[in-house]
Amino acid sequence: MIGAAYQPRVVITDSGRVLTGLLVEESDSRIVLKMQGGKQEVIPREDIDELTVSQLSMMPEGVEKQLTPQEIADLFAFLTLDRPPSDPNAQLIPGTPASRP
Repeated sequence: MIGAAYQPRVVITDSGRVLTGLLVEESDSRIVLKMQGGKQEVIPREDIDELTVSQLSMMPEGVEKQLTPQEIADLFAFLTLDRPPSDPNAQLIPGTPASRP
Protein backbone atom coordinates (compact mmCIF):
# COMPACT_ATOMS: atom_id res chain seq x y z
CA MET A 1 0.00 0.00 0.00
CA ILE A 2 1.16 3.52 -0.81
CA GLY A 3 1.08 6.24 1.87
CA ALA A 4 -1.55 8.94 1.23
CA ALA A 5 1.07 11.62 0.55
CA TYR A 6 2.55 9.45 -2.21
CA GLN A 7 -0.63 8.36 -3.97
CA PRO A 8 -0.64 9.88 -7.44
CA ARG A 9 -3.70 11.74 -8.66
CA VAL A 10 -4.91 11.13 -12.20
CA VAL A 11 -6.64 14.09 -13.79
CA ILE A 12 -8.54 13.95 -17.06
CA THR A 13 -9.32 17.41 -18.39
CA ASP A 14 -12.28 18.48 -20.50
CA SER A 15 -9.91 18.65 -23.49
CA GLY A 16 -8.82 15.01 -22.96
CA ARG A 17 -5.41 15.63 -21.37
CA VAL A 18 -4.38 12.99 -18.86
CA LEU A 19 -2.06 14.16 -16.08
CA THR A 20 -0.60 12.03 -13.30
CA GLY A 21 1.27 13.53 -10.35
CA LEU A 22 1.49 14.01 -6.61
CA LEU A 23 -0.97 16.44 -5.06
CA VAL A 24 0.76 19.64 -3.92
CA GLU A 25 -2.28 21.86 -3.45
CA GLU A 26 -6.04 21.47 -3.61
CA SER A 27 -8.66 24.22 -3.39
CA ASP A 28 -12.15 24.93 -4.65
CA SER A 29 -10.69 26.71 -7.69
CA ARG A 30 -7.70 24.53 -8.67
CA ILE A 31 -5.40 21.64 -7.96
CA VAL A 32 -1.62 21.60 -8.31
CA LEU A 33 0.21 18.39 -9.17
CA LYS A 34 3.94 17.70 -8.91
CA MET A 35 4.77 15.85 -12.09
CA GLN A 36 7.65 13.49 -12.83
CA GLY A 37 10.74 15.63 -13.27
CA GLY A 38 9.60 18.07 -10.57
CA LYS A 39 7.49 20.38 -12.74
CA GLN A 40 4.28 21.60 -11.13
CA GLU A 41 1.07 21.62 -13.15
CA VAL A 42 -1.81 23.93 -12.16
CA ILE A 43 -5.23 22.68 -13.27
CA PRO A 44 -8.31 24.88 -12.81
CA ARG A 45 -11.22 22.92 -11.32
CA GLU A 46 -13.46 24.07 -14.16
CA ASP A 47 -11.19 22.21 -16.62
CA ILE A 48 -11.31 18.89 -14.74
CA ASP A 49 -13.56 16.19 -16.16
CA GLU A 50 -12.36 13.42 -13.83
CA LEU A 51 -10.05 13.24 -10.79
CA THR A 52 -9.06 9.92 -9.23
CA VAL A 53 -6.50 8.61 -6.76
CA SER A 54 -4.23 5.94 -8.24
CA GLN A 55 -3.34 2.85 -6.23
CA LEU A 56 -0.15 2.45 -8.30
CA SER A 57 3.15 4.05 -7.38
CA MET A 58 4.80 6.43 -9.82
CA MET A 59 8.10 4.67 -9.06
CA PRO A 60 8.98 1.95 -11.58
CA GLU A 61 8.87 -1.61 -10.21
CA GLY A 62 12.25 -2.78 -8.88
CA VAL A 63 14.01 0.58 -9.24
CA GLU A 64 15.32 0.36 -5.67
CA LYS A 65 17.50 -2.60 -6.70
CA GLN A 66 19.30 -0.43 -9.25
CA LEU A 67 20.04 2.51 -6.90
CA THR A 68 22.73 3.06 -4.30
CA PRO A 69 21.64 3.91 -0.73
CA GLN A 70 22.57 7.58 -1.37
CA GLU A 71 20.53 7.65 -4.58
CA ILE A 72 17.51 6.26 -2.70
CA ALA A 73 17.92 8.91 0.03
CA ASP A 74 18.15 11.60 -2.67
CA LEU A 75 15.03 10.24 -4.37
CA PHE A 76 12.97 10.38 -1.18
CA ALA A 77 14.21 13.90 -0.47
CA PHE A 78 13.17 14.93 -3.98
CA LEU A 79 9.71 13.34 -3.65
CA THR A 80 8.92 15.09 -0.38
CA LEU A 81 10.01 18.61 -1.31
CA ASP A 82 8.35 21.29 -3.43
CA ARG A 83 11.74 22.21 -4.95
CA PRO A 84 15.03 20.39 -5.53
CA PRO A 85 16.76 19.43 -2.26
CA SER A 86 19.67 21.72 -3.16
CA ASP A 87 17.35 24.77 -3.09
CA PRO A 88 17.62 26.48 0.33
CA ASN A 89 13.93 27.50 0.01
CA ALA A 90 12.73 23.91 -0.45
CA GLN A 91 9.86 22.98 1.86
CA LEU A 92 8.05 19.76 2.60
CA ILE A 93 4.99 19.12 0.45
CA PRO A 94 1.83 19.46 2.62
CA GLY A 95 0.95 16.09 4.13
CA THR A 96 4.53 14.83 4.10
CA PRO A 97 5.66 13.69 7.56
CA ALA A 98 8.62 15.65 8.89
CA SER A 99 11.83 13.64 8.94
CA ARG A 100 13.24 12.61 12.29
CA PRO A 101 16.95 12.59 13.11
